[in-house]
Amino acid sequence: MRCRLLGTLEQFSLDELDEVMATNFFSVARMCQLVLPSQRAKGAGRILTVTSVGGVVGQPFNDAYCAAKIRGRGPLGVARTSGATFGIAVSIIEPGPVRRRSSTP
Repeated sequence: MRCRLLGTLEQFSLDELDEVMATNFFSVARMCQLVLPSQRAKGAGRILTVTSVGGVVGQPFNDAYCAAKIRGRGPLGVARTSGATFGIAVSIIEPGPVRRRSSTP
């Protein structure tokens, strides 16, 4: 299923919300679970993720996406704090809006 991203919260089905959360939250949490143990054992590592300004500031009619991005920042913020004690750095890149290029020349 491919869910739509634009709309207000009440316009989304629970399946669509689950899909947005799976992409933007659970994938981040799973990645942390996979890489942190080996980085901790080595005493060094870096997690670098590109997310969105939508995880910091909500954007109108982008409710589900922004909610998922805000929720997705959580494990990274925790990993940044706890990982630092093990020599693990966490970098979060949060670009703002981007203009799409036209597909016509």
